[in-house]
Amino acid sequence: MIRLLLLLVSALGPTTCGGSAVQEVRGIVGRAVRLKCNTSVSLPVKGVYIQKKNLSGLYEILVNGFYTNSVEGYLLDEYKNRTRVNRTERSLDFWNLKASDEGHYKCFFMPQDTLKDYDTIFHLTITANYSVPTVTMRECSDCGEGALSYELGCSSFGGYPLANLSWTVSEGSNEFLLQEGGSVSTADKHSGVWNVSQTIRLNCTQPTNVSCSVGGAVSPPISICIHSSPEHTLKVIIASVMLFVFIFIFLSILIRWRPCRRPQRSAEHRTVEDQELNPSSLDQAS
Repeated sequence: MIRLLLLLVSALGPTTCGGSAVQEVRGIVGRAVRLKCNTSVSLPVKGVYIQKKNLSGLYEILVNGFYTNSVEGYLLDEYKNRTRVNRTERSLDFWNLKASDEGHYKCFFMPQDTLKDYDTIFHLTITANYSVPTVTMRECSDCGEGALSYELGCSSFGGYPLANLSWTVSEGSNEFLLQEGGSVSTADKHSGVWNVSQTIRLNCTQPTNVSCSVGGAVSPPISICIHSSPEHTLKVIIASVMLFVFIFIFLSILIRWRPCRRPQRSAEHRTVEDQELNPSSLDQAS
């Protein structure tokens, strides 16, 4: 009898009762949601079934339900021990959600002996937050066209849906980016969440801060290019030596060609010296 009812549910056409508005439901990977059928709880029913739309657009995947006898034996393994039907509220409790649970669901129920479709349709959207990205860096002095560069890696895990990873450079923009490395995205086989990673190479022109983000999660900024490149360091040394040599030559010339000036004597000193050098003036005084 139950098998026959399930076949009727699968084959049920567009004949419906009630509204057809889609209820948007959001769930998070690993957590739970409740899908409540839009029917009056005072209406006596013999059975309620919640089914999911398949790739062909038909609601043929039995998630859970109840009738005179148990439907446990008709459930797929992925829904066993993760779903439960509340007979009183005519709702479906869904826990330990996975990315694959995303999709459209529909309520079917039997008031008496006639199967009815009341068009209670749910669109379940699944999300998962990405972890705070981890940034690694490696100094690379021989792979940046003669200049010092850094190879940076960014990775984040546990997010859904798949999101692109982006970089933010505080100083300048594309002039820093030498080459974008490989991007890797892998999905967890059980939960369906994504792990993403990417490597890039940045050329050092000046000290700067770099961070990466994915799915709204942003890494703390890291500072790179603090140490100058060998080429830049050599230029600074040469300029410093030339400046020192110029100052030395300038001071040497200044000291050598400075005019020699005798100290000025007072009038009293000059008079005393003249008297000492003139004997006649001494005789007259005596």
